Amino acid sequence: MSAELALQRHVVAALRAAPGVTSLVPATNIADEHGRPERFPAIRLGESASFPADLDESFHDLVSFDVVVWSASTGTGEAKLIAAAIRAALPVGVWRVPGLRRCRAKIAGQHVTRDAAKDTVRAVVAFDVVAQS
Repeated sequence: MSAELALQRHVVAALRAAPGVTSLVPATNIADEHGRPERFPAIRLGESASFPADLDESFHDLVSFDVVVWSASTGTGEAKLIAAAIRAALPVGVWRVPGLRRCRAKIAGQHVTRDAAKDTVRAVVAFDVVAQS
């Protein structure tokens, strides 16, 4: 299994198992799906990319991915609160991921935007993970 797929499965499972997240977003609204969700609030896995993490390509990958919060609230507060819960559920440091020997994660950034129609807000939490298969 690729590091990218192993991390994808780990992230969805970890978020669904985190009480701090599921107290804000029902576990059924946390998924790897594309497009605008039908139910709000929701968490979706966003874009991802995988690269060799070092020059000798010694089985280390750098996997970058986004976790996207969708909120239908009138302000940005709900999206920011959910993003903070995601960061708490997926902390910086060593992750134990089935199928991978080692993983070290960091937050690459976070941003919040309003949809053009101004009826939804999205928060994107970006992660960088160095993984060894």
